[in-house]
Amino acid sequence: NLEVRSATIRNELAELTELGLLRQPHTSAGRVPSDRGYRFYVDRLMDPIPPAEELHDRASVLRRFVNEEMDEILRQTCRLLSGLTQYASVATTPELDAAAVGQVHLTSLDRRRVLVVLIPSTGEVKHRILETPHPVAPTRLSEVGARVGLLLAGKTGEQLRRFAPAAPDDLPEGTASLFNRVVQALRDMMEPKAEGEVVVEGANQMLRQPEFQNLERLEGLLSALEERQELMAALRDSTHVSVTSIRIGGENQQQGMQECSVVASRYWMGPGAHGSIGVIGPTRMDYGRAIAAVRTMADCLSELFGYLGEGAEPQ
Repeated sequence: NLEVRSATIRNELAELTELGLLRQPHTSAGRVPSDRGYRFYVDRLMDPIPPAEELHDRASVLRRFVNEEMDEILRQTCRLLSGLTQYASVATTPELDAAAVGQVHLTSLDRRRVLVVLIPSTGEVKHRILETPHPVAPTRLSEVGARVGLLLAGKTGEQLRRFAPAAPDDLPEGTASLFNRVVQALRDMMEPKAEGEVVVEGANQMLRQPEFQNLERLEGLLSALEERQELMAALRDSTHVSVTSIRIGGENQQQGMQECSVVASRYWMGPGAHGSIGVIGPTRMDYGRAIAAVRTMADCLSELFGYLGEGAEPQ
């Protein structure tokens, strides 16, 4: 229904090929969009992207995950995202060095053991058990916890490593040592991991894509997904440039990913602490749907971690 002759179509296709927007995979094949063609489409032609319709009731999604640990929340979210898009999904754990001290609680476990609970700005719950040389009365324990929280609230892990407050002179007798040990425990808990983690779900979805019926391509992709640290670095680099990033084909540095597109978006775990979540699919992926699903799941994660950080549940 284009109302033009076939020769006109051939001429237009030839011109688009000369411009580098189309390519011919092999001699007997027709034309398909090149990486540059897909980039032109994503940047200039794609319609505005609405939220993913399947996730319009975000609260129900958030309530599903609210009682889980962070790693399990990321894993389940990736499974949901992979199911929505039919592509492999990935997520990185947040970079915690910018996280700040939030709430600090001290609780007596028995006569000689104290539980130190830290809830940083990311909403995670961390804890340490300290042994004391002598029993500490609950009132004194509460006062030490309050003073530690007051002095360290809002300080990042990096600041804690550079700043170690001495025990105030007006602390109750015999609690200065406990104060110093609690501060050291908090510094340890705020220490960032040497290596972050990356969650990968739905890699089997790539087996359904025609492009990866070629065993050599499939092997290259699966090898790239196994290189978790490189994958994590790629995701973090892309979302540092913009909140939502789209890398198409050869724009991916990993050799096994150059037949793929990666759509990733940033989620937040409180001020200064963020991770990435995204999908990996063939370059001919449904970009509008993929971007909508990734953005929606990133927003869900940010909302969920926001609720957890406030100690509340989604409504």
